[in-house]
Amino acid sequence: GKHTGILFADQDEYSRIEEELVQHGAFAGEVRNLTVDGGEFICFLAASRLYDEDGHLLGSMGVSRDITREKADKEALRSSEERYRDLFENATDLIQSVDSEGKFIYVNKAHVNTLGYTEKELRKLTLMDLVVPAMVERTRLWLKEGPLPDDSDPWRVVFVAKDGRKLMMAGSSTFRFEEGRPV
Repeated sequence: GKHTGILFADQDEYSRIEEELVQHGAFAGEVRNLTVDGGEFICFLAASRLYDEDGHLLGSMGVSRDITREKADKEALRSSEERYRDLFENATDLIQSVDSEGKFIYVNKAHVNTLGYTEKELRKLTLMDLVVPAMVERTRLWLKEGPLPDDSDPWRVVFVAKDGRKLMMAGSSTFRFEEGRPV
């Protein structure tokens, strides 16, 4: 027997929902609701007007789903991804991700700055285009098979920069496998 407005943390938000129901007959969206002890939580509300068989307004009906945890999880994931991206973008080490054909999926700023190829240029190149000719076949085999038995840690490779400089690199790599094949 109480007014539904008591469920909403923000009475302006409640008024806006009521206006939507009057104008359009329905509302769907996020709202801030109140618990019985005054705590706030976020819900997704789908509400609509109810009419009798003669078309007379009976009231409104709504279904709410608490999405507080979902919103918090999404924010935590966004924050984690932002920190991850910041770490990679500001690293001084060259970081790259390539597919099993050697096509570049990702390179960080240090990669671009050191080798001189823009991200746009790298989308047209493969890892084999950047290694010295003597290392092309080994690189192809490495991409196809994964770590090779005689790989040392750290591995070493010579990249050819855009300006022709040859740069000896030492580092480590990880592989992602699907159905036993590196991808």
